[in-house]
Order: sequence, then structure tokens, then C-alpha cells
Amino acid sequence: MQKVLNLVYDNFDEYTEEPIPNIIFRYPKRGVCDSRNLIKHFIDDTSYGDKFIQRTCTMSEVSNNPTQNYYYIINHGGEFISDFFENGITPFNDGVVDCLKKCTNFFVMFLTEHEPDCEESFKKILDFVRGIGINEKQIYIVNNNYKLPEYKEKHQSQINVHTIRFVPHSSTKVLEKVGGCDFLPIKEGKFFQLFNKSPKIHRYGLLCFLKKYNLLDDINWSLVPGYDCRPIESYYYPLFSKEDRVMLEEEMKYFNDLHFKKSDYEVEKDWFHEFSEVNNKDFPIWMHTPEYPKNYENTYINIITESMFLDSNNNIHISEKSFKPFYYYQMPVILSTHNHIKMVKEKYKLDFYDDILNHSYDEEPDQRKRLGMFVDEIVRLSNIKEELINFYKNNKERFESNKQKVLDLLTIVDEDYLFFENLCK
Repeated sequence: MQKVLNLVYDNFDEYTEEPIPNIIFRYPKRGVCDSRNLIKHFIDDTSYGDKFIQRTCTMSEVSNNPTQNYYYIINHGGEFISDFFENGITPFNDGVVDCLKKCTNFFVMFLTEHEPDCEESFKKILDFVRGIGINEKQIYIVNNNYKLPEYKEKHQSQINVHTIRFVPHSSTKVLEKVGGCDFLPIKEGKFFQLFNKSPKIHRYGLLCFLKKYNLLDDINWSLVPGYDCRPIESYYYPLFSKEDRVMLEEEMKYFNDLHFKKSDYEVEKDWFHEFSEVNNKDFPIWMHTPEYPKNYENTYINIITESMFLDSNNNIHISEKSFKPFYYYQMPVILSTHNHIKMVKEKYKLDFYDDILNHSYDEEPDQRKRLGMFVDEIVRLSNIKEELINFYKNNKERFESNKQKVLDLLTIVDEDYLFFENLCK
């Protein structure tokens, strides 16, 4: 008998009878979406046979079928669910709360496919369910945050957590289709690479320091934000001290006035325009942002600025950015939240070339100190280029091994598929 995943919805379109994403009416200005396409991704790509199917249901079915499990999924896009607890409104409407209390076969899942959530969201959900007497085991938190088990243990909670790995799998599919590049011992481009799209305080902050230390001329770098974040002095308050802002006044003004810069090999491309989303009309359907191997094959070190950096989030988000250097035969330095690199090593066994790269910045819990240590490492590396080139030429097998480990990520789709299949009953 085929397994079925029962998905509960509040509302259905009166004409198409298609379900409407849960809580979308409660939060009309937030990025709420449906979860079925994400789950379908795992169903379509898994190597397992006898796959489960998804079925949409109304709340009334739950109490009528106590031997089956039902899941009310809140797919909150890239937003922190903590922001949904506002002005007395919560993601738990009265009908959901009532069903949770009356039906042990009913579960609520908070889900994102690309982004991580933060510890504050975990605490908000936990405090709410404890406050009104809901069984914590009826709650699931599923997103791309590798610290979810740590939250559960820290707060002595029985909430179900799962770190979903849609991003590593889907991005590797794209890289494989693009085809990668050759291992080139001698490269014709600049020594470093640094690409910046979504505006983030640590990205602008790093650029300020690199310009201050006259390092940008040796970096193939870009700054292509989709909107104007207005990075004037106040923009840097969460990261820079007053002394930092005085020291970097000229650099902050430079990047505020610059607005936009393409990378070296994309100047003639029509992919990026000032304060606009990527022009992907000529890309294949599976490519949302450009993957241009020439950028990577001509650079030794890829300076990665991950999506998450601020200490206040206390999360670890391993996105596609952390895997690209390994796929394209580059040496990586990654600016992210505390212990990001440590987690990548534990989960994916990638070789970070610790015998020549110093990743001790990853161990620093203070974000401002971490940024400073990161800049110091780039300065150090810029002074030992010949040593790094020789290391690169003499360690081809290590770079090949790392690329294979990235390609092996194509199989992790099975793990997430099994997570959803195990929800069926």
C-alpha cells in the first residue's frame, strides 16, 4: 500500500480547488508560500522506489481519521518565524490550537527550504506551546540551520527538529549541469575572488577593510545588490565601533556612492544591472543566477561571504557559496557565523587546506573580532602568493578529492526524502 503524506490547509481556492498557503491571510505582507513543490523535489530526485504521495486535506478530516497523521505546514520563506509573533498575533490561529489540543495525530511544521531560522524563533515557538499546554512533540521545526539540535538540547525541548539540505543538493545539481572547469596550475586572473550580491553588513564591512588595506586591486570582485540598502555610517552600527567608523569613513562613503560593480569576466554580460534582480531570461530553467566557470578557474582563492554572519542569530547556514570553491578547484576562506567551517568539516569531510590556510577566525565567537581576524588572514595570504601557487600546483589530488565530495552531495536528497516519508502513517 502506497504511503500518503496528509497536508492540512485552512483555505482552498473556490474556482480551482487548489490549497492556499497556510497563514497567508493572517500575514498578507510576508513571504508565505506552499510546501508541496519542495517536498516534490525530494520525491522526484530520490533513488528510493515505492515513493509516497502528497494529499491535501481540510482540518475537519483530522478528527475523523485518528489512525492517520496530518501536517499543517507553515512555509515562511526566508523570514524568521520570530517576526511573526507581533502585536498579539501568532502563527497559531484558533483552529490550529484547538486541533493540536484535541487531536494527537495533528502536527504543525515550520518550514523553510533555502534559509535558516534563528534561536529566537525556536524560543518564541517553544514559549508559546508551553504557555498554552500544547504537546511539544506535535511541533516540527525544519530549515537549513545546522544548530537546531543544539537549540533543542539547550532548551530541554521535545520539539522535533530537522536540518533540511535542499540547498547543497539543488546547487550541486546546477554545478554538475554547468560542467565545472579544468584544474589550471597557472591562472591568468587575479589572485583572489570576492562576489557580493545580496547586501549584507559583513559584506560591505569586509569591502571597506579590503579597500583600506589596498587589497581590492588583486581581487576579482563584484557588488551587485538587488536594491539600495543605503550603506551610510548608520548602516554599520551593529558591526563597527565608533573608532572603526572614523577610520573607515572614506571607504564607507566610497561604497555608498559606488552602488554597483560587475566582476572582471562579466563586464560585457547583461546579467546584472544597478539595483535590479538578476536578468536570467536567457538562462536555462534550472539556473537562477549565472554560473560562469571562467571566474573560478582563473582565481586561486575564493573569499566567500556566507549569508549569515551576525552573532545575534546564533545559527549556522551552509549555503551553496560554501561548496563552490571546492567544486571549482579553489582554496576557500569563508566569513560566516562562529564555527561555520567547523560544521562544514564535520558534515561534509571537506579538506580546508589547513596546512597553508589559517581558519582560526572561524573559532572566534565575537563578530567584530572574527571580521578582523578574517581580514588579517587575507593580508597574510596576499604576502605569500608564490608559496600558495606552489602548494596549488603540488596538490592536485586534494583538489580533485574535494570536487568529488561536492558531487557526492547529489545523494543526500535521500536523507531528506526519508524524513518526509517517515511522517506518513
